Amino acid sequence: MLKANPHTTLEAKLKRLDTSLGSLGSGLVLLSGGADSGLLAWALAKALGHGALALTFNSPASTGEELSSAASSASFAGIRHMVRDLPLLTLEEFAANVEDRCYFCKRFMFSAAREVADEEGLSHIIDGTNATDPAGHRPGLIAARELGVLSPLMDAGLTRAEVRLLAERFGLPAAKRPPGACLATRIPTGVPVTAELLDLVRRAEAEVRSLGFRLVRVRVLGHKAKVEVGRDEVERLLEEPAAARVRDALAVLGFEEVLLDPGGYGGAS
Repeated sequence: MLKANPHTTLEAKLKRLDTSLGSLGSGLVLLSGGADSGLLAWALAKALGHGALALTFNSPASTGEELSSAASSASFAGIRHMVRDLPLLTLEEFAANVEDRCYFCKRFMFSAAREVADEEGLSHIIDGTNATDPAGHRPGLIAARELGVLSPLMDAGLTRAEVRLLAERFGLPAAKRPPGACLATRIPTGVPVTAELLDLVRRAEAEVRSLGFRLVRVRVLGHKAKVEVGRDEVERLLEEPAAARVRDALAVLGFEEVLLDPGGYGGAS
């Protein structure tokens, strides 16, 4: 079980998390490869032992880095890890990129997770939503509530910053990993999501990261690309030679215009 000092707020939250996880009996944690689900997988393994399972979905909207990061987190946590394909492009609302695409996507994912949990005889499905997440528009949270998915980090009151702090304290592999998001978030609502478009976004972001940027979003606007990087990296993005290198790299992929966002990534997606 996790050791906690109840004399501090953060330690009290950690103890609350440990207690809630220990009461579950068994559970499947959706392991995305990020710090939130990485901390949760680690805590769940400590609380439930063989009653814990980590599940990672591989989908057309994955960046390609999630699987290796999730595998590292699962190995560190000592939790059994399973990977399943999630055919998102067969979901009509996802492919059409409707306004509440995230809601339909999450329902699809949670339903698939429930099938795995039932196959494995596990009682609960757990996701890595933290206490900071509900501040934005999160239709996925509605889907989670509808399907009985638990969010222990949020229930314990652990914020995004606190999760990062704990992940670093315990030496979790994903502690410093930049926040990730489904590649479909780079495509404007109403523009159909296709395998080719998702692959273009994936390759564009990989090109920008290869130039030394850690947090990258490439928004596709027709034949234009808008590049966002972490706010601490914006100055370098806008200066030469980095600016020219980014534009040249994306021009090779077929973009006719490359916009460099001076505001940096705001964390909305």
